[in-house]
Amino acid sequence: MNRSLIVLIIVVLAVFVLGGGVGIFFQTQKDAPLLKKAEEMEAAVKKLSSKVIASTVAYGEVTKIEGRNITLKYGEETLTIKIKDNAPIYSFAQNKEKIPVQQAAKFEDIKTADNLNIALKLLSDGSLESQSVIILPSFSTNTK
Repeated sequence: MNRSLIVLIIVVLAVFVLGGGVGIFFQTQKDAPLLKKAEEMEAAVKKLSSKVIASTVAYGEVTKIEGRNITLKYGEETLTIKIKDNAPIYSFAQNKEKIPVQQAAKFEDIKTADNLNIALKLLSDGSLESQSVIILPSFSTNTK
């Protein structure tokens, strides 16, 4: 009787260990695509944060301004960007010929509902840094 009990315990432990090993194997197979995707994203961040890529551009309508953080909305997506203190800001004014001309502006000139182009640099830690801001002219279809 003792011998059959010992054999039963050994079989149960073997099944438990084997089940645990199979579970670990399948879990690593399940996580493998996620790890590969994370590695691909890390490689993309490295490429986009290289010195070869000077900047990329965010475009949208200003929905919120809090301090130096500006939230842009385009379609259903929003993005909040901190504008560096030394980021150059430009806007457009019309000259005598009613042609838009770019001119220097201040951060305070940015208002809610303005459309902006913000040149961004992706940093190696994955954060975004503003490089410059352009306040785009509003093109009115009103011909009064």
